Amino acid sequence: MGELITYPTKENKLFEYNDGEGTSMPFDYLPKIQQAWTNTEDFELILLENPYLNKESNVFDIYTDKPDDRIGWIFPISVLESEDLEERGNILNYLYIAYQILLLRINKLELTKTLLSDYYKNDAIICLVNKRTAPDFHINTYYFSLYWYGYSVLNEDIDCRNVEHYSYDYLKSRIKLTAASKLTTDPVITNLIKQELPTADNLLHRFILLYQAIEHLMEIEAYNKAQNSVNKYNSKSIGIRDLLQELKNQTSEFFIIKEIFSNSSVNKDTLSKFREECRKLFQNASFDPNDKSDISYFYNFRNQIVHSYRKYLTSHGQLGITMQIFERVILELITTYQPVYSQES
Repeated sequence: MGELITYPTKENKLFEYNDGEGTSMPFDYLPKIQQAWTNTEDFELILLENPYLNKESNVFDIYTDKPDDRIGWIFPISVLESEDLEERGNILNYLYIAYQILLLRINKLELTKTLLSDYYKNDAIICLVNKRTAPDFHINTYYFSLYWYGYSVLNEDIDCRNVEHYSYDYLKSRIKLTAASKLTTDPVITNLIKQELPTADNLLHRFILLYQAIEHLMEIEAYNKAQNSVNKYNSKSIGIRDLLQELKNQTSEFFIIKEIFSNSSVNKDTLSKFREECRKLFQNASFDPNDKSDISYFYNFRNQIVHSYRKYLTSHGQLGITMQIFERVILELITTYQPVYSQES
């Protein structure tokens, strides 16, 4: 690691960085300085990317369970080279810390690169968390929650693509992060959401990937249900006819999806929005489901895309809006799903 010399005065906002290999360069710091924090070890900095929220105005403070307890900020790297940021809360202190951490991560200075951003991927976004406020924070715990808002951990080998008709303009100034269940360490889910989904800009492609995640949850749920039934039979809690009836019920895809929802905590507002957008979409194909429940709309959306996609070829705008909220439903299912494992007889 190199050596960083700071000049934290309002008159001379300058850093000098030595990369430890004989090269030293000055870096002008443009944002205002509030308190000139230098305790970089108290912070966790993760580089993200987001094809939708990468403008200088896309600055959000983040919190978890308690809205009043800010744990950090998310902002584009371009903010660190701007004098025009709207001051909110203690954002200036976080910018000052982020600048120092990013300088210290530079392995080798290049004389042709005079800006801090020259050393990082275009449109890189910074997530800076105060470890004193959130001592147990780990990016893997909140990765899926970040992806609700289009954020992915920056990967030089993956090109995050913009999906037409997707929008996050509804976001105001704050983002709530939700800790994920253990399921999000599952390699199948991890690969689908972290590796495959960010590169899929075609709506049908995204649907296939998203529903593969649901298929994986269905396998887990169906196995546990079947095992529980067999264990109840072995312990003589049920007879053979009840066992056969339970196993027959468990072959229904609708039944298993319903059980997944029962073992998850999807936000009511998310489900309400999904129903609303599905109704608008289905009208374009003159489809009106008899069952108006959340599970029914979810299952019918799946059936319409799988069996009647051709009917929506001229409705890509509404399909994109509906697909985005469908994606949010699935991500919330993945994040909150708590499978009920079988009890041994």
